[in-house]
Amino acid sequence: MAEMVERSRRVASVRVLERRVDALAAAGEVSASRARQLRMVVGMWDLALGAWPKGAPRPGRAVASLFEESALRAFWGLAVAGRLRSRGDGTVRPLAAPTRRVVRDCLGILADVVVPGRDVWLPEVQQPRPKATVPPGQLAVLYRRLVDMASDAPVEGGGMSLSPEDRVRLLAMMAVVLDTGARSGELESMRLPDLAAGESRLLVRRVPQNGDHLAYEEVCELREGTGVAVRRWLRVRRRLVAPLEGAAPDALWVSLRPNQWQPEPGFPLKAQGIQKAYGRGAVALNGLMAGRSGWVPLPTTLEQVRRAVALPDGPGAAAPAPPVGA
Repeated sequence: MAEMVERSRRVASVRVLERRVDALAAAGEVSASRARQLRMVVGMWDLALGAWPKGAPRPGRAVASLFEESALRAFWGLAVAGRLRSRGDGTVRPLAAPTRRVVRDCLGILADVVVPGRDVWLPEVQQPRPKATVPPGQLAVLYRRLVDMASDAPVEGGGMSLSPEDRVRLLAMMAVVLDTGARSGELESMRLPDLAAGESRLLVRRVPQNGDHLAYEEVCELREGTGVAVRRWLRVRRRLVAPLEGAAPDALWVSLRPNQWQPEPGFPLKAQGIQKAYGRGAVALNGLMAGRSGWVPLPTTLEQVRRAVALPDGPGAAAPAPPVGA
């Protein structure tokens, strides 16, 4: 999502709107991610009022006037055209569909706060059709094949290759996802103390994609095969972080090789790096295993696997898992 330009908050209605968002965040009524999105939309309102389309009825000083249908339609037209954000190079691009959904949802939240009970106009945003997931009946087959891949030989296929370290990390990560349904951001937040002794349980910090739902923690049971895969990865991980100067990172998933940002391997993987690592590994494994009996081709995005895993209905109240070695 493009970075918003600096806002002046000169208009009284926008200043009031900003204070309402601050109050929601302070009271814990929205998650931190949703609060950031709401502040982004407040900034978009500030920009919109400085570039209001000619001929459109202009909102008054009262904050409620921002949620009149004529004002919302004018705001939406500017937002969709990309005129309420800046990419830093002066270019203007239409708002992407995911960002449109975020802005639309934020407008609804703000309307409920500013004009509670009023039926306000909100734009319709088409929901994309999700990519196909692994059929539930094939998840067990996929899991068995993954945890059985114990060879240290490089995995090659699809014009790509996986080193032994790549393979060990990928299989451990996949097994964890199949047991927990963790998103890439939730994988990024995993730490060594989140693993119970024997790698039988793992604390997952759930960050629901719907920003209306607050983050929560859940202790997930790991199957025996997942524990085996994770222990193999922990041995590789120890070798990677050992040469680092200072305190070694406690992130569960770390890099395997240097990159343009980090001169050494062993640094914590970010969500984007986790997604890329999975994608490369899935292509290589599918190329290698194509046509083999019982092999279920891996989806090419981690999200497709995650959505195939049944998740619990709501926040759990479990305490953090005991640390490794406890």
